[in-house]
Amino acid sequence: MAKLHDLDPQITVDAALRAYEYNQARLARALGLDRASVNEWVASGRMFLPALQAHRLQRLRPDLFGTSCQGAANECEAAAG
Repeated sequence: MAKLHDLDPQITVDAALRAYEYNQARLARALGLDRASVNEWVASGRMFLPALQAHRLQRLRPDLFGTSCQGAANECEAAAG
């Protein structure tokens, strides 16, 4: 059985920024954060988004980052409904 954190999406900071035309303020607004939080990820060289933010981004941009539903098709439908 997979550990809970193994199911978290792995979205790079660069990919998240690219989705918002490398605009830190736009990414921050989309995720409900202040720009300083996103700037800290960039300045510190963080590779991946924190898990909560990765899940949020998946829901906001399923066209780029897929869906956060990891189960069978009927589980996905139940979660969406």
